[in-house]
Amino acid sequence: MRLVRKTTKDNIIKAVTKVSGYNEEELKESKQHSVTSWVHLGIYVANEAGMTIEDAAKLFGRHFATGHASIKKVKKKFPQVEDEIKEIVATKMKLDIAS
Repeated sequence: MRLVRKTTKDNIIKAVTKVSGYNEEELKESKQHSVTSWVHLGIYVANEAGMTIEDAAKLFGRHFATGHASIKKVKKKFPQVEDEIKEIVATKMKLDIAS
């Protein structure tokens, strides 16, 4: 069983916000391709941090089916987005330590 702290959830969104440059509202509500690519990465990172796919999708205001599709897309394109994922995870870890 993985335990996910509330600060981890908050810090995932904050990390994606810092790395992407989009604010939380844009990440949760926008359907623009340029924004949804970052949402896919955020959902992937949230799932890797121990959240269920459903909770990870909800964190970004998306349906659980979108969560499944997001993870599939990120895994398929992993070599192309690996640096961004590492940056999001590193930023999240800094925020976790500061919390």
